[in-house]
Amino acid sequence: MKINTRFVTLALTSVTIPASTTGHYGETQQVVGVAMLIAEREAAAEPWAFELKWNVIPAGASEEVLLLWLTEALPEEGTLIGWQLGDDIVDPLLDAASDNDPEIAGGFLDRLMKLATGASVDLSVAHGGHNALSLQDVARKYAIRIEPLSSAEIESAWAVGDLNVLRDDVRARMIAAWQLWLAQSNGAADALNRSFTDWFAG
Repeated sequence: MKINTRFVTLALTSVTIPASTTGHYGETQQVVGVAMLIAEREAAAEPWAFELKWNVIPAGASEEVLLLWLTEALPEEGTLIGWQLGDDIVDPLLDAASDNDPEIAGGFLDRLMKLATGASVDLSVAHGGHNALSLQDVARKYAIRIEPLSSAEIESAWAVGDLNVLRDDVRARMIAAWQLWLAQSNGAADALNRSFTDWFAG
């Protein structure tokens, strides 16, 4: 099946790993959850198809689990959409790849680069980029409701292995990013918005 149009919206969840008391390593970030929405259609006259995917890991699990999953889950082509796309999504994934098995990282980076070097939309750019308000605050202006967990709540859920909490949070932030992109399209994505709303409600 040849896809004419594809959008891939991504969101990540990370936790802070404190520096070791012995000084062997400094403070780091670990990716613990990923969510994506793929919206695609074969041609302009064809209906939109949607696929929602996610994966989260508890404390003690390696980021390699997520890298292997992303290697399979990410499409090779499409318009990549996200909030703070470089700082909060691509950079943490690159860091995760650099800290893990080279063979696993290589496969993942090949897939990520095929997607990331194409068209992309960093939603924060229109709102100040690095100086933008939070996704929650910007989304509120478009009547998009999102109540993301605090860093402490995320770390607590990760530490005790409450994967449902991690899943719900990263999915909610990803869906909010997608809805923000639709809202900012100034009517150009009305048909896509209706299709998504019907699909998501079902």
